Amino acid sequence: MKSYVFVFSQMLKEFRRAEFEAVAQMFKISVDIASVVTSRHACIVQLPSDECVRQILSRCMLVRSATELLASGSSYAELHEDLKRNADSFKKYNSPDQSFAFKLKPIGHKRDQKYIVDRFKELDFLPLHDSPVNLSSPTNRFNLIEESDGRKPNDPPFAVHFGRFIGNGQGELKNRYNLPDRCYIGNTTMDPELSFLMANLAQAQPNSLVLDPFCGTGGILLPAAHFGGYCIGSEINYMVAHGIGKSSRVDQKYLTDEETVRKNFEQYGLEKNFLALLVADSSRHDIWQFPSSSGLFDCIVADRKWRYLIY
Repeated sequence: MKSYVFVFSQMLKEFRRAEFEAVAQMFKISVDIASVVTSRHACIVQLPSDECVRQILSRCMLVRSATELLASGSSYAELHEDLKRNADSFKKYNSPDQSFAFKLKPIGHKRDQKYIVDRFKELDFLPLHDSPVNLSSPTNRFNLIEESDGRKPNDPPFAVHFGRFIGNGQGELKNRYNLPDRCYIGNTTMDPELSFLMANLAQAQPNSLVLDPFCGTGGILLPAAHFGGYCIGSEINYMVAHGIGKSSRVDQKYLTDEETVRKNFEQYGLEKNFLALLVADSSRHDIWQFPSSSGLFDCIVADRKWRYLIY
């Protein structure tokens, strides 16, 4: 097992452990989920390999980045001592055909350019002298991660970690699927970050069959389709299901023919993952038990109205 520093989003902290665990289970990755805490935005997690880390990064919304941990300390003095003890671990990166770059990642505060340069000058003792510096596209990027409570800008960090950057999580998806640019939205269309989070909790994956029994404009089904699921929606409101009536946009009075659930899937190139939209009352149909009591669907995603469903 190897140690990795996962830096988490500061939003939706109460869901970070549940999402991490669901994604790890989906990829059959063994992990001590207790190491993922909500009290700190950087957590050290033991995982079998870099590939396992990349699998988790390929799905998690609340993970900002992951770094292979090479040294750690409660101060820069402790960090430097740990780095010097583990200097041999850098030999495999010290060659002319492997470029490198340093990146400071402060959590809880900002640092000015002079501070950043000073911290990197202190790392001159690292055995990387045969490796060329490449700030734009390095072979190896080494992250210097500072944890601070953010109370005073100049306060020293309470923990510092150093390691090789592995990759970023999927937080950018909330911008790609942002609501203002989406073809069809309604008053209750779910925030993209939450809807992707729900798809991860439900473990939607390629070739899975996914149902949203109260799909509305299809906002919760889109992330499931993005991850390769085949989606069916059920909606009791005929007007919402077919995109008829008044628009939810402040600068538009009525919906157009281009504003439908199907058009949302087409907008993101996911039309092949949209199977059907049923106009139906989910408290009365038994579609999730068809064709037998064992059920048809691999996962069901729904908003808070699910608790009112009558079986």
